[in-house]
Amino acid sequence: MQTTDSLHALFPAEADIPAAFRLAAPVEQTEYLVGGELRHWDGPRQDVFSPVCVRTDSGLVQQRIGSYPLLTEKKPCKLSTPPRAPTTAGGAAGPRCRLPNALRTYRTSCSA
Repeated sequence: MQTTDSLHALFPAEADIPAAFRLAAPVEQTEYLVGGELRHWDGPRQDVFSPVCVRTDSGLVQQRIGSYPLLTEKKPCKLSTPPRAPTTAGGAAGPRCRLPNALRTYRTSCSA
C-alpha cells in the first residue's frame, strides 16, 4: 500500500496545478481541413484525455481536455474536390503533371 500512496503523491491535485497551465474549458475542435478549406463537422467526435493524471479523492483520473472530429476516409473524399495539378512558381503546370492519372487515382480512392 505504501508504494501506491507514493505513486499517487507524484501526481498533482487539480488545485495544485498553476492557473497558467489549467484549461479554462475543454477544447472542442469542430472543424476539419479539406483542400485548404476549413469545414464544420456535426458528426461524431473523439474525446481527448490528458496523459497526466490528476489526484482526486477517488484516485488518479485522466482529465478530458477536449475532442476532435472523428472522420472516416470516405467522408472527406465525398466533400472534397479532385487534387490540383502541381504547379511551378510561375503557375504553369509542372513538368511531371499527369492530371488524368491524378483524377483516375482520386476517383478510385473515393469510390470504395
